[in-house]
Amino acid sequence: MIYTTNCINEHIPKSIEEAVEILFELLTCSFAPIALSLDKKEFSIKFHHTLGMWIRNCFGLWSDDCKIIENYHPLLADFLSGYILEILWDRFKERCKDVELSEERYETFLKLVNVTMKGYT
Repeated sequence: MIYTTNCINEHIPKSIEEAVEILFELLTCSFAPIALSLDKKEFSIKFHHTLGMWIRNCFGLWSDDCKIIENYHPLLADFLSGYILEILWDRFKERCKDVELSEERYETFLKLVNVTMKGYT
């Protein structure tokens, strides 16, 4: 499955693990140096309004029929997206140990979340 910067309306994850796998496939290890330059909690906080917002909106965490929320009730969308970011950070740490940061990779990430990161990174 190929994902774009647009929402993945044709496939909404039904579990946190599925959401993390989709994000990992989308971002690949090229984003790992950015994520791993921060500790896990700091990553979750700094990307709350960018990648976290994308997760909340595109994975339907605000929806009444969200399967992830249903499975992890009573977590709210904001907290759940942070939890997904923390698990994604763990995934980067497990699978992407030797990847170095390049300006091109960082620019690709900025395009992905479609925001200017001044003030967030």
